[in-house]
Amino acid sequence: MDRVVFQKKKKQNFHIFFDGKKEIGNEVLQETFGKLNVYYSRDRKADDLIKEFVRTQIRPADVQVVSSDKEIFYHAKKWGAHPITSEEFASIITAEIFPSKQKTDLEELKDKKLSSEELEYWKNLFRKGK
Repeated sequence: MDRVVFQKKKKQNFHIFFDGKKEIGNEVLQETFGKLNVYYSRDRKADDLIKEFVRTQIRPADVQVVSSDKEIFYHAKKWGAHPITSEEFASIITAEIFPSKQKTDLEELKDKKLSSEELEYWKNLFRKGK
């Protein structure tokens, strides 16, 4: 998935942009699957389609843009949309899908005790680096 753009509304429509064609020889520009709108840039760059999408929205403030591309991120911000990085989006989605997993992962990282073998491994590794 190249870029994801979704609107923050009660009915949350998702707009996903891909570089290139759906498949070789296929000239489809857009497909809709319920609330999911998929766009193929064909001969253009998906980045350009995303910028155009944000720029042409009646209320860009209602648009949440998900991209780790700095140019897309700042373009969305400039037009009043709400950009977040792909990593932030992944964290949000993971927390929504697996709410207890995130707590468990954090608990596993807290005060984790290393075995004597692990401790020796790390000591040796750091000694080699000096």
